[in-house]
Amino acid sequence: MLVQALAWLLLTLDAAKGQQETWSHLAYDTDPYLQFRPAFSSSLPLQILIAGVIITLTSVLFIYLLFTAQYHWPLAPLNYVLQMSSVTVLLVSIIATLNVVLSATAKESQQWPFMLSYIAVKVPPLDGYSDAVGWSTVERTTWLLMNATTSGLIQITHIQFLTLLYPSKLESRMIYSMLGPLALLAAIMQLLPIRGSQRLDFVALHIRNVCNGTLSLLFTAAISFWSLVRARQHAWRSSGGVALFGCAALTLALVSTALTFLHIVREADYLWLTGLVWSVVQWQSFLGWWWWVATGSGSGLPRYDDPDYFVRRETRRTLRTRRSGNDITLAEATVEGTATSSGLAGRGLAPGLVNRFYGSLRRGHNRAVGEQALERVSRIRARSRREAAPGTGWGFGSYAFRLRPEEEAQYSDEQSSAQNGLNGEESEQPEIAAPSAVERRAPPKEAQRTTIHPRSSVLWWGPLARWRLQDSTAY
Repeated sequence: MLVQALAWLLLTLDAAKGQQETWSHLAYDTDPYLQFRPAFSSSLPLQILIAGVIITLTSVLFIYLLFTAQYHWPLAPLNYVLQMSSVTVLLVSIIATLNVVLSATAKESQQWPFMLSYIAVKVPPLDGYSDAVGWSTVERTTWLLMNATTSGLIQITHIQFLTLLYPSKLESRMIYSMLGPLALLAAIMQLLPIRGSQRLDFVALHIRNVCNGTLSLLFTAAISFWSLVRARQHAWRSSGGVALFGCAALTLALVSTALTFLHIVREADYLWLTGLVWSVVQWQSFLGWWWWVATGSGSGLPRYDDPDYFVRRETRRTLRTRRSGNDITLAEATVEGTATSSGLAGRGLAPGLVNRFYGSLRRGHNRAVGEQALERVSRIRARSRREAAPGTGWGFGSYAFRLRPEEEAQYSDEQSSAQNGLNGEESEQPEIAAPSAVERRAPPKEAQRTTIHPRSSVLWWGPLARWRLQDSTAY
């Protein structure tokens, strides 16, 4: 009996050992289910983190707009309204998105197994999965309408900013006619998923991606052409931090373009990328606007207080007249002296039309920049008078947008005189007279009586103080 028991025990141990060896051969080096796990970019922790980053960027921009309103509003009221509206709508949208994500996470943690999900929450849910539970048609429609409004406002703000860089009527019409329909179409495509058709959603997604990618490329190309060709002498000055604004604006333009195309390729994986692209575009518009202001309202503000400005203008006008006269004489001699001039003229017809079109476009741009500069000077002078007058301005006890009737009349007179001076450019004396020496420089005695208070800010410490004292930018 004992022998039989020992034999059975030995057989059992041999069988267990063989089964263990079999399972060891079937074991995996890694967990086979990990290959089906979504990427970390689609995870809930990263979604919450990026939402917090977007809220921070948008909140800081909103605070900047509030504190720079006293400078932004007098120079470009429409641009300020558009920037403030788009930033406010974007901030509300991101806060609402974060609220929905956290609410869904808290609700999930109250059920078995009382843990948080790894996958990010889709806002709004349009695929019909479990996330769609609790979302009515009205709620999804409202959310998509908010997304369309945010997208449209941000794109329109950027388009309006481009009209400041290219202020002539022809350039503005070209910008609005080319970019306006793309921005409107991209906003409308945000509303099509309401119907719930997969085929329609697929078409709307691709149309929206094409519109956003085209707009991003055109924005980057327009601001690069303006800074590198039209205003390169003024856009890259080292004084006043002008070049710093330019580098920041161009860097954000490239970053927004890269993020836009990344969003087109990996939109399903990066649910949070849309808000990040919008925030980067908003910062690009803000920094680009201050870059435009720092360069002097476009391609260089004419210095009417410079006595040599009018001499240089007359010299350039004389040289331009002589050059055009020589070109006309040379063209007439070529037409009369050669027998093959008709063929050459036929082959050069297209370049001639292009040159004439570009010349008219450039003349219109320069004239519009001059009008823009004169309007800017008038607005700055009107703002200085309002701040000097009691009960006006932006200080305590003052009203920011209040103008007295006599100031309004004086401001309109300055605008009309500036316009008349611009139209009569061929006259010997401009309408806007150069300020006298008394206006440019205070009397020595008065300057001696002025009390200079020491600078206590951090921005006036050490090398920063020397750099700011050497700033030669005239505003």
